[in-house]
Amino acid sequence: MGKKRDLIQKINYEAIWHNSPELILYGELNKKSDVWMVGMNLLCGFIWYEDEDVNDKFFDHAKWYYGEGIDDSVKYNYGVPFPYTVPDGTDQQLKNFLDNSMQVNPRNRWSISKLLKHPFITNNND
Repeated sequence: MGKKRDLIQKINYEAIWHNSPELILYGELNKKSDVWMVGMNLLCGFIWYEDEDVNDKFFDHAKWYYGEGIDDSVKYNYGVPFPYTVPDGTDQQLKNFLDNSMQVNPRNRWSISKLLKHPFITNNND
């Protein structure tokens, strides 16, 4: 368990913006967390490594989940969609791929094998 805890701490401090909600808030690292990170990497185009206090930035950014009253006792609201925007003219298959890879509730997030069969992947093999 020590290695998993160390990995989670390393992930939380190096690339918190790409972490899945369940990893950030509950320390749950699983295959669905990886799916979330794939979606975030596609959305952002790169992996962020912040030099500043990422925890403060995360809680500022997370206000869309909870409003102003964020503290350690807050439970995650899996019913709130992840708010992201893409440029006008973005391919609809990519948008659908992102929607399915960045479902806030990991139970609704597609599996890796299902995403590999998505038209965004299968139709873009040039």
